[in-house]
Amino acid sequence: DHRDLHSFPTRRSSDLIISTRLDCRDPSVMELKDGSLLLNFFQSNYNSSGKIIGALGVFVSRSFDGGLSWYSPKMVVLENFDWAACSAKILELKDGTLLLPLYAGRKGEKSTALVAVSRDLGRNWEEFHDVAFDSSGKIDFNEPALCALPDGRIMCILRTAGDGHFQYKSFSKDGGITWSPPERTSLQGQASSLLLTNKNILICAYRDFSPNGTSYSVSYDYGTTFEKEFIIHPFKGDRAYPELVQLDDGIFVAYYEASPDHSQILGSYIQVKPPAAPKALKASV
Repeated sequence: DHRDLHSFPTRRSSDLIISTRLDCRDPSVMELKDGSLLLNFFQSNYNSSGKIIGALGVFVSRSFDGGLSWYSPKMVVLENFDWAACSAKILELKDGTLLLPLYAGRKGEKSTALVAVSRDLGRNWEEFHDVAFDSSGKIDFNEPALCALPDGRIMCILRTAGDGHFQYKSFSKDGGITWSPPERTSLQGQASSLLLTNKNILICAYRDFSPNGTSYSVSYDYGTTFEKEFIIHPFKGDRAYPELVQLDDGIFVAYYEASPDHSQILGSYIQVKPPAAPKALKASV
């Protein structure tokens, strides 16, 4: 029973954060401005044969000592949905508001992408806003990931099912309360991670489909358009779910790969340069 999580005591271990009988996956960690850490993940259940039969819900845990100890996970309760899941980290806005990107569904409907909002540093998640839902019943909107842009907007990139694996995007101008209608991007992929570099270049890393592997694309106009795709590592099996980190000398990307005979987590360094100067220009007065 996933409710058992609430009875777990605070754990002190250098390597164990959560341990349950169910399937816990897609953990994401972020650091608040006060130095505390928030970890979000979701749980799934199994049938009698050991096959995952669906997500149960999203949980958040907190650490005040750099990850040495963690408080008991608290479930993010969505009363109007049958299930919920997440795959990207929480975003902290300048005013301290926290946005948790997640996706959820009801029986017989396509999934909805949402943000859960906390205004008390992640202690409570009782405010929810829809990012994308297809009322026509054709497209599932899954695995939202967020990025704060310099002009105050928030960008959300979305995995889809039902539209050729094209990713969609949406923007919010009011701190995640309302979102623009979802718009298809030029990127075919899943499980994206967004990063705005210290040079104000937006990177989107994801599981690609042609070629198969982990790839990324950059945007020089904050998500309005994306440049050509660059492959990080080719692989035709189960892969990706990348995470991007800004370093002093470039960008580090962590991702996984799995096949019937092996499973591994890999890391790659990438360099993202400003756009090239235009050529063959002519000017007249």
